Amino acid sequence: MKALRRIASLKGLSALFLAGSLAASSVEAAPSITRIQPSALTPGRTTLVSFTGSDLAGATRLWTSFPATVTLQPDSNQTQFQLRLPKETPVGIGAVRVIGTNGMSDLILVLADPLPTLASADTNHSMASAQPISGPAGIDGACEGLRSDFFRLAAKKGDRVSVEVVAQRLGSPLDSWIRLLDEHGRELAANDDAPGLGSDSRIDFRSPKSGIYFLELRDSRHAGGGQHRYRLRIGPSLPTPLPFLSHADLAPFTTPISQLTAATEREPNHDGAHAQSLQLPVEIEGRFNTPHDRDVYEFQSKKGERFVIRGRTRSIGSPCDLFLRLESTNGTKIAEANATGADEGSLTNRFSEAGVYRLVAEELNHGGGPNFAYKLAVQPFAAGFALSTQTERVSAPAGEPFTIEVRAERRDYDGPIALKVFDPTGNLLTTNAAIPAKTNLTRITIMSSDVLDLGDSLPFSITGHAIINDAEVSERVSTMPALRTRFPALPHPPRELDDLLMFSVSESLSATPKPPAKKKRK
Repeated sequence: MKALRRIASLKGLSALFLAGSLAASSVEAAPSITRIQPSALTPGRTTLVSFTGSDLAGATRLWTSFPATVTLQPDSNQTQFQLRLPKETPVGIGAVRVIGTNGMSDLILVLADPLPTLASADTNHSMASAQPISGPAGIDGACEGLRSDFFRLAAKKGDRVSVEVVAQRLGSPLDSWIRLLDEHGRELAANDDAPGLGSDSRIDFRSPKSGIYFLELRDSRHAGGGQHRYRLRIGPSLPTPLPFLSHADLAPFTTPISQLTAATEREPNHDGAHAQSLQLPVEIEGRFNTPHDRDVYEFQSKKGERFVIRGRTRSIGSPCDLFLRLESTNGTKIAEANATGADEGSLTNRFSEAGVYRLVAEELNHGGGPNFAYKLAVQPFAAGFALSTQTERVSAPAGEPFTIEVRAERRDYDGPIALKVFDPTGNLLTTNAAIPAKTNLTRITIMSSDVLDLGDSLPFSITGHAIINDAEVSERVSTMPALRTRFPALPHPPRELDDLLMFSVSESLSATPKPPAKKKRK
């Protein structure tokens, strides 16, 4: 792809909006991906990947969140790309999207996995017809409603075998359930939701004797269909959790503008006598090393001061559910909060008296171990705002404007918020963009350079700025609402994709495909 060049000149505002209205009159459907095959890429080798979806005929390029050499496969009836990952690529999950003359596709998640890939058989729906697996492997398949997939493997006495399903973590609606059976069909182990893996399943076992074993995999709700896809990973030792694979060049678009000072939990801090002192604001990294572990922190507050405490566990691949409690130094409870849904544990409290207070963190179900990690951001409440958009990609002809809707959630501030586009190439520009005072919604108009070529693409972000209490406050526009729409099965889409918007040059303004309508429950 040619190097993107800086905008040479700006057109008048009247011409800009005229071009916008003309572009809007010609709308073409953007590419949309429903499936890729295989679902995993082998580090150090070239993998031929086929894309299934709609409006993919004009595909010319592939965007990846991770380093890869990408080549379009010519003369094919399918949309296919060859991808080669560096040999040192770790096991993890990344994102890709197809770019074509008609725009840019939605994101789809893919696994980097050294395990050899096999396709699930179409007839392996009983123990008698179980698909044989020899050695470590990754099996790509899809669950049918009311039917299970069976796999047969041999193990020697004492062999360690790990089995995990990667489905929800790739955006699949499958809620997996797996069973390990002996040769007579007796259940030896089963798992529905593995700690830290969402609705994905995992079994780690040591073979009690040499012989044949069977794995049964199905949807725990007996649902199924072409979208209920999975990758079943079988090996002697499988890493967990799976990190998100993000290219270093994306960091300027997704790294928080205002980062808290990082600190690490220090043991022992299990009670008030050993409470760890915090210098605020801070983000503390901790761990529940053993079951029933508890971590106690101390900080000072002024009378009338408000503090905000936010936890992170599931979004960083930890099996933790945080239970947080604020108390005085004599143990009197002030406030408490459990982690519920997408909330990973949060507290906001205004202190009626000045003094020293304690924050007690525990695992809700009293679990513990090396993987039970958490992060806690503790800081005084400050007036400000949060910004978000339902858009994470847009395509338009070069030199013509496009618009993005930005929403503000205000905190004790109702003044104007100036909006700016961050694009290191200088090929995107907006002028006089702002969310007016006492308003929570605006549409920002962005102009692209008219020297860009068809199919060019570039990442960008939008930031909001305001002067509040004589201090400059800056926040990046979050794309998490768009990511949750794209991946409804994922309670915590990859944070490495948050704040990242993508622009591509297309022949006309591209219409973003609407998500499928939810089926009404009977």
